[in-house]
Amino acid sequence: MEQHDQEDDVWIVVAGKVYDCTRYLPDHPGGADSITINAGTDTTEEFEAIHSKKAWKQLEPWYIGDVAVRGNSLGQSEVERSGLGGLGLRSML
Repeated sequence: MEQHDQEDDVWIVVAGKVYDCTRYLPDHPGGADSITINAGTDTTEEFEAIHSKKAWKQLEPWYIGDVAVRGNSLGQSEVERSGLGGLGLRSML
């Protein structure tokens, strides 16, 4: 997850869900910087503090998976990617 923190690859976590906001950056009313500053992190607290129900709804098209804590040997979390034909692909956080 942490490697998705560049302007051409922007993922955020909000309420346990992962969103790829890369293509949304030019359209964000608060400007791209307000998203990229939190890229690669869990931004739930910041998002909840300033966004309306409408903004929560606008996140839906950018949803790519859920954060799932796994007991792997590295003690890291994984992002389970959905909508991939049941392949069960995961990306390391």
